Amino acid sequence: KRHGAVGVQVAVIENGVVTDTFTYGYATKDTDPMTTDHKIRTASITKVAVGTAAWLLYEDRKIALDTDISHYWNADIKNPTYPEDKITVRTLLTHTSSIYDAPYGTPRKYDDIKSLLTNGGYSESRPGHKWKYNNYAFAVLGITLERAGGVTLNHLLHNRVFAPLDIDAAFSTGDIKNTDLLATVYR
Repeated sequence: KRHGAVGVQVAVIENGVVTDTFTYGYATKDTDPMTTDHKIRTASITKVAVGTAAWLLYEDRKIALDTDISHYWNADIKNPTYPEDKITVRTLLTHTSSIYDAPYGTPRKYDDIKSLLTNGGYSESRPGHKWKYNNYAFAVLGITLERAGGVTLNHLLHNRVFAPLDIDAAFSTGDIKNTDLLATVYR
């Protein structure tokens, strides 16, 4: 209540077993009480899934952590202030890429991102040196991984993580079973 949450789910896991659950509020404000079966958009926590995808592709030898991402984009992806420094999967994962943290609503399609990255979409920071939390750079990382792996993150994670663990999750809401249990996203 203190933080204005519309709905919350909590699970207590002890020794790998769910021992207790708790819900609060609504999946859809004032009309659909939250249950443990509702599915909630995870927002920034998806970075864990993207990191897992990076690790899977690293293990499959589809990516190298310190290879210049220009290789995967077929474009010159360089911070013009530091043209000799590489932007890599590692700098993207560690929030040290120096890519400008574009605001919410900035297009996140391949051609749009490629245009931004080849036309100066960078901060004054040197790649690999200064940490700055960056949602946009994770969109860049996601596309980099898809291009390197030749598969969408949705497909990779479904086949290698979610399905084997019987987790009903996806980057695309249309790929989730029981979409009627999706909680409303509020800002």
